[in-house]
Amino acid sequence: MAVTSPTVTSAAPSPVPAVALGTVLAATIAQGMSGASVWLIPAGLALVLYLVAGWPGIRPVPRLLVAIGIAVVVAAMIRRGNAAPLPEAVARASFFAAFPVAMTLLREAAVTSPLMLRASRYLVNQPPGRRYWALTWGGHLIGLLLSFGALTLLTTMIRQSNTTADARIRDIREKRMVTAVMRGFITMPLWSPTSIALIAILQGTPSLHWIDVAPVGFALAATIIVLGWLVDRLQYRPRSVAPVEADPGPWTAVLGLAGLILALTALCIATAWLTGSSLQLATMLVVPLFTLAWATAQAWTGPAAWRAAIGRSIGQIGGAARASFPAGRNETALFAASGLISAGAVDLIPAGAAPWLVGLFAGHPGLFLVALVWLVVALALAGLTPMVTVALFASALGQSPPPELDPIKLAVALAGGWALSVGVAPLSNSVLLVAPLIQRTPIEVGPRWNGLFSALALALLSLGLALF
Repeated sequence: MAVTSPTVTSAAPSPVPAVALGTVLAATIAQGMSGASVWLIPAGLALVLYLVAGWPGIRPVPRLLVAIGIAVVVAAMIRRGNAAPLPEAVARASFFAAFPVAMTLLREAAVTSPLMLRASRYLVNQPPGRRYWALTWGGHLIGLLLSFGALTLLTTMIRQSNTTADARIRDIREKRMVTAVMRGFITMPLWSPTSIALIAILQGTPSLHWIDVAPVGFALAATIIVLGWLVDRLQYRPRSVAPVEADPGPWTAVLGLAGLILALTALCIATAWLTGSSLQLATMLVVPLFTLAWATAQAWTGPAAWRAAIGRSIGQIGGAARASFPAGRNETALFAASGLISAGAVDLIPAGAAPWLVGLFAGHPGLFLVALVWLVVALALAGLTPMVTVALFASALGQSPPPELDPIKLAVALAGGWALSVGVAPLSNSVLLVAPLIQRTPIEVGPRWNGLFSALALALLSLGLALF
């Protein structure tokens, strides 16, 4: 008689992380909309529960930063002689942790959307003359909805579509297509209302609003994208005879994607105006509802089955959250630590430190901003994520900036340092995500592929900050 082995089934993921992060999101929105500090209690407790549950799987660096954040808040309370810094620290840590949660929910609806897949296929299969523009703007626009999921989606499609027999041409094409996507994606933090980078900067600079920074940030993003195209053209001369490409399909898919992005942005702005809240808070409120509506539209089979469509959508989003929320423990720990450090450090920095630092540059605040940008990039190359440095610098300088320091320029400088570091630093999330997808090393994808572009973009940004 044959002996059969017992079937081994993998255990379903624990619901604790999903429930905890969902509670952080809901309590943070409630606190922001109502102004009632009592909501900080469930937000803080749920965040602690999430971190404790996922602590064994959190890497050493995020663990260390969480410990540093707690120590900074404790030191701030000791210095002030009361617990006043604690509510602000909990509020900021919860906000930084909750905002990516909302974007993760949006990503779960987007990755199953036929429209998103058609738009991505259209971008990847463009002929050589238009491919760079298509992919760099595609990485930028899809990143608004998918965040890092845009890199995964487009890089995977690039890998699948790049089937040229000539290995040399295949490698060059892969490099050009991947760098195009990355160069478009990394400029998103300069202006996007869905970017955690700009959220961290605006949280640390109360005098600024999104609309103050977005026009300048978008202009800088477009300039850097053009620079990336010029670098690509100079490095790779166009072929006289272009190979035949796959049919990219109808361009209406990209138009539909752009319409979705415009609709989401308009809803967030309208909600912020109607509720009198910040755009960041309005985005956290709108995105989960937008996600449910988008997923329901995908499951829609007719007016008579609308309840079933909503039920399937809730099940899809809930199941995805249960699977993906535990996997984001390192990023969540990092975001929470950045909130703690940036909130607590304000009380530990001497009141005259910012004017003194600016004064070291002989009354030229532009040169100070240039040094700040280079410091953010240098620390990122050394392994310290810009999430921590930018949040800290924004809080230290943005709470009460020296009169000669323009808050908008400060925000653009910090966002620029963030953007230019994540495309070149070998330990940045974007490089670490892309490299294994195409079986390359982080050193190759980061410094080797994007080093020249990043250096030129950094020089261009520095020149603009110094002169204007």
